[in-house]
Amino acid sequence: KNGEGMPGIAITHGSTAMVIRNEIKPGTVAGIAVIESKATLSGNTIQSPQRAGIRVDESVATIDGNEITDAGTVGIFLFDSRVNVTRNKILSSTHHGILAFGKQCRANVQSNVLSGNGKKGGAHIFLDKRMGSRLAANKFSKPGPLGDVFYGELTKEMVTRVNEMHKRMEQRRPDRAILGPGPTENFFKTGKEDHAHDDKGHGKDH
Repeated sequence: KNGEGMPGIAITHGSTAMVIRNEIKPGTVAGIAVIESKATLSGNTIQSPQRAGIRVDESVATIDGNEITDAGTVGIFLFDSRVNVTRNKILSSTHHGILAFGKQCRANVQSNVLSGNGKKGGAHIFLDKRMGSRLAANKFSKPGPLGDVFYGELTKEMVTRVNEMHKRMEQRRPDRAILGPGPTENFFKTGKEDHAHDDKGHGKDH
């Protein structure tokens, strides 16, 4: 229930992030959103997001081993991104389990378990027929009316929703002066934070 109309976790504006083993409970518009960034999303549990469990726009991402249940619209939403989607469980999303679209979108979708997605007229996997995709070793059960995998075209309404999300994220972009110093590349190589401080403001090593 953090941030009205916003994701539980957002990675935006050229960031690089690893989001691992988090539990995101109901109340978010999207569990995790990656916009114009690079991210690894692994082992997260996302329950009942209002729209998307994981949303990736114009980014590069690995989505591996997450569990998404009861998404209000789509389990995993991909727009004009290059993404590996592997070993996820996507259960009971109302419209589609995985939705991927945009001429620049490239998706490798492998070894996922999808069940009960698409009850409101959708499919387990909906792919824009203009994009490049690879599907292998996915397990399907209880599909919606469009079946396990459907190739089609997205409506203008869906594209408009993507643009609206971009605008909201841009309006709420945090001031770097408020955030303070962040981790350097060393963090991603060693797992150690370079800019940790104690309560008195003095630097300390981990």
